[in-house]
Amino acid sequence: MKIARNTYSTLVIEDRPILVSAVLDFFFFALCAGTVGSLMAGEWVAGIVLSVSAGFSALLIHLIVRRVQVIFDRNGDTITFRA
Repeated sequence: MKIARNTYSTLVIEDRPILVSAVLDFFFFALCAGTVGSLMAGEWVAGIVLSVSAGFSALLIHLIVRRVQVIFDRNGDTITFRA
């Protein structure tokens, strides 16, 4: 987590999971390339399995990789969580 803004009344802490995103994106593109290669070679079953795996990988990217912000506001006595 990184301090994005630190004033007397507000503290904003945020997290951007860049490494996790890069690793999952690499696997997604590798699976897509494998899918295209399998389908071009005429291996339909392997192409379908790899395309389902690529879809699952895209779903994981959507669910896991999120930017998170926590805002501590002294004036309003509130803590705001943004995901």
